[in-house]
Amino acid sequence: MADMQQLKGSAIGFANPLLYSLPANAFNDIQHVDKAGVVRANFNNSVDASAGYGYRLRSFDFTTGLTIHTVPGYDNVTGIGTIDGVNFFK
Repeated sequence: MADMQQLKGSAIGFANPLLYSLPANAFNDIQHVDKAGVVRANFNNSVDASAGYGYRLRSFDFTTGLTIHTVPGYDNVTGIGTIDGVNFFK
């Protein structure tokens, strides 16, 4: 967001309308990867590392209680994806 605001020369404010108006090639669509996930480190006190870290496995295409999956385009797991730097800033 900071890079986009600097390029624009002014604050963007509520960015959702702008982001969803961009062409699909401005983003890298995150697709299903079998048995993939990431380990996320969180501050135990939600502020800083003074109380240590808690580690959580974030898996893709597997949830408890709900079944949500990555699909082409927007999905509830990965949203609109990650930015494609060159196309995003065009």
